[in-house]
Amino acid sequence: MTSIQSEEELENALDKCSLLPISEEQEENEEQMVLPDLETAVNCIVCDEICQDSTTCDDCNLPMHESCCEEGVKLCNLCSRRNSRKRNRATALEGSDQQAEKMMKHSRNRFPPASRGDSVRIHSVRE
Repeated sequence: MTSIQSEEELENALDKCSLLPISEEQEENEEQMVLPDLETAVNCIVCDEICQDSTTCDDCNLPMHESCCEEGVKLCNLCSRRNSRKRNRATALEGSDQQAEKMMKHSRNRFPPASRGDSVRIHSVRE
């Protein structure tokens, strides 16, 4: 087996190959097929298929199919997950603040502030 070095050798090799005959119907179907212009074609950010829609994600402006959008929102799955993470982190921070406030309230009720003249006991830790 030899390697093909030029376009002419490729054409000669293809000419020598025996191809199955194509029916007229198949030939017409091939002519009617519209192939995307590969130089200007872009892939959908969600499914990575060639995207000819003019729909873009509202956050990142990357191209995507209309069918790849979430219902009612034009967000790609990457932006949707990023927004979900932001909401979850904000909710977690709010819950952490509420928990800290509850602990401080409990601590204030259990240990009232010391008044002037009160005796206190200091526990020292020696190493």
